[in-house]
Amino acid sequence: MKMRRQRVDKKKFIRFIVIIAFVAAVIITVVSSLNSISEKTIKIGLCESSRPLTYTDDRKNIAGFEADYARLLAEKLDKKPEFKLYAPDEMAAALDSGAIDCAVSVRQSVHDYISGAFETSPFISYGVVFTISPDDESIYGEEDIDGKRVGLIANSDSEQLCEELLTQYSFNVRLYDFEVQPFQDLKLKKNDIVISDELYAHYMQKEDPDSYLVLDSIYYLSDFGVRLSKKLSQQTIYDIEETVYSMRSEAAVISLFLDWFGVDLSYME
Repeated sequence: MKMRRQRVDKKKFIRFIVIIAFVAAVIITVVSSLNSISEKTIKIGLCESSRPLTYTDDRKNIAGFEADYARLLAEKLDKKPEFKLYAPDEMAAALDSGAIDCAVSVRQSVHDYISGAFETSPFISYGVVFTISPDDESIYGEEDIDGKRVGLIANSDSEQLCEELLTQYSFNVRLYDFEVQPFQDLKLKKNDIVISDELYAHYMQKEDPDSYLVLDSIYYLSDFGVRLSKKLSQQTIYDIEETVYSMRSEAAVISLFLDWFGVDLSYME
């Protein structure tokens, strides 16, 4: 028994092939377009707190030193920054999942949460310092702390330093919840000394040099780099690392430090 051959309409077949090829071309174009957008954007995680680090200004723009540094980093990488704000305990998951490409933070409390993420070479170095009133000629260093009223933030490196100093000296301690509070009381002459991180101390001195003077001694010096997502390619990780490293001595970065803190806190090897 012979099977009948089915006739194939060559015109319909050719039309079908053309349609398939067209659809494939559209898909390739769309995917390439999406990849192109992705390659031109860097997703940067920030932790909102207050001036001078990361905050939302009156125009609802993300501002502060960390945001400005992140913008400069994106510019050097020839990418458009896309900012995402997280609480410190949310940042690690965002890096692990690839929701962000990197995290820019200069706070130890944030880095404690994201310590498992790759960190670039450091770009900033600072410690804990004493701030006094400029007209107070009785305090030049820790040896003058006896009998003084000392304000600081609870659960911080400042409190750890305070506990160490209390083993050698006797002074009155006042703990605060917010960074600005001990400085306000220093200005009102309710504190004689504020122990705080160097960033906020220099920021306050820059904003009001008639009320605040940062002493030279620095304790617990720490340095921080940019944290990177594990989802990034090795080439991208290398590019960011090289860019962070090369930016350390650039005038634009030094200018950022001077604009926000009045001193250059760039990491120096």
